[in-house]
Amino acid sequence: MNRKLLIVSMLALSGCASMAPTQKIARLPVVELGQKAPADGEYILHIAAGKPASFRLIVKGNALERNGEAVTTVVPKQDVWLYKYWASLDGKHWKPTRDLFRTSVGVGIDPKGGQVTVGFDEKGR
Repeated sequence: MNRKLLIVSMLALSGCASMAPTQKIARLPVVELGQKAPADGEYILHIAAGKPASFRLIVKGNALERNGEAVTTVVPKQDVWLYKYWASLDGKHWKPTRDLFRTSVGVGIDPKGGQVTVGFDEKGR
């Protein structure tokens, strides 16, 4: 009997682990991309649709004489809210980021030089 109770408890807890902490998230401040984050580090990051979003690329390592970096700007098609490893497309309904988006990083080099490609795709599109 105790073993059955343990198994049921473990299954229930594993289900809870995959559910977003929506009550906690609802109380957090929303910070727009580019704004200063609160000192405690607890906030929702909002990336607004149609507004430029800058990303910094850093290339570094002990095999390099000089490290480098560059900034590029993209414009998102839709609003995205992020909290730790949770994401939302409406700021209310949250899923693990990996369930909403597919990300990829590719690095290549040829005689023309190096290229880093970062993919950020909404799943289901």
